[in-house]
Amino acid sequence: MLPVLRSRAMLLEPAVRIGKNGLTPAVIREIDALLDKRKLVKIKLLKSSMETAEKQQLITAAAKETGALLVQSAGMTFALYRE
Repeated sequence: MLPVLRSRAMLLEPAVRIGKNGLTPAVIREIDALLDKRKLVKIKLLKSSMETAEKQQLITAAAKETGALLVQSAGMTFALYRE
């Protein structure tokens, strides 16, 4: 299942961008709503987001806060999946 999700994620455009404010409650709600609707969401970290936290910390926190599975992480983008 994971290889299929990875290949689907590679075709997606980022639906959410995390900027200088980092992973705010509003961003979490947006990701959560998109996961409810689409199940698979691609997220882009802007360079300004690195001022507030490390990349891996942001990715881990986003997955944990939304109860999603990290499908792919490449460069400044990552994809989350939730049934």
